[in-house]
Amino acid sequence: MSIVDPIALLTLHGKLEQIAPVFAKSFDAKVELTTQFDTDSLGTFTGEPPRLKSPEECALEKAQLAIQLTGLHAGLGSEGSFGPGPYGFGTFNRELIAYVDAKNGYQVIGHFTGPILVKTIDVKLREDAKVFLDEVPKNQGLVLQLTDNLSRVKKGLTVDDVQSELDQWLELGAVKLSYDLRAHQCPARQVHISKAAHNLAERLLCVCPSCQAPGFWPDSFETGLPCELCHTATDKIKTRIAMCGHCDHTQMNPVAELYAQPDFCPRCNP
Repeated sequence: MSIVDPIALLTLHGKLEQIAPVFAKSFDAKVELTTQFDTDSLGTFTGEPPRLKSPEECALEKAQLAIQLTGLHAGLGSEGSFGPGPYGFGTFNRELIAYVDAKNGYQVIGHFTGPILVKTIDVKLREDAKVFLDEVPKNQGLVLQLTDNLSRVKKGLTVDDVQSELDQWLELGAVKLSYDLRAHQCPARQVHISKAAHNLAERLLCVCPSCQAPGFWPDSFETGLPCELCHTATDKIKTRIAMCGHCDHTQMNPVAELYAQPDFCPRCNP
């Protein structure tokens, strides 16, 4: 499949390095950077200002702004979010990259979700920060923020910066010390953004058999794969469902497995 070329990307946080190589390899397309809009105005991880829209809405808005700001026909927008992992353990990072083709009326969102190390501590005494600072991963940026005044914040700090400035901050009150989760300050996010870009490329290459629109991807599913022993329906996926976002054509794709293991059966293993 060919896509509109070049493509505009709106970001202030260095995401071009993770996204452009994927589009160059998959489509021989050039991604052009624009920084003409303050994307932090849509919300920040440190809450000044807070995010008011969903990650999907933010990613699509950034892609549309990229088109408006550059006059190109296609745009990319990226948005990350963080939440609890499965069963409430750990933190997971979800990265979205939206592709909007204003010329043909298409929009496709690629994504990747994976575990990530996120740390925040409250610091009242210098000694409180020692273990935290000793364990900061290489090239991971840091944030200092007053606990009782979130608008007082400094980002993009190194471990040496924090060690140098911490006493001055503590004179103002208790401090929140945390990882800087912006993409250019968070190497773990950079890996996830690259994987989301690959997922977006795969989705763009999957076209609808009815209208040829990109993004024909099995995002939905039906459970009920029968138990191998008693044929009782289980919670295992039986069918994956792809639906075109352009013409609503739907395709049911049965999984390769015919049966589920009895371990997953509510009757054999209640």
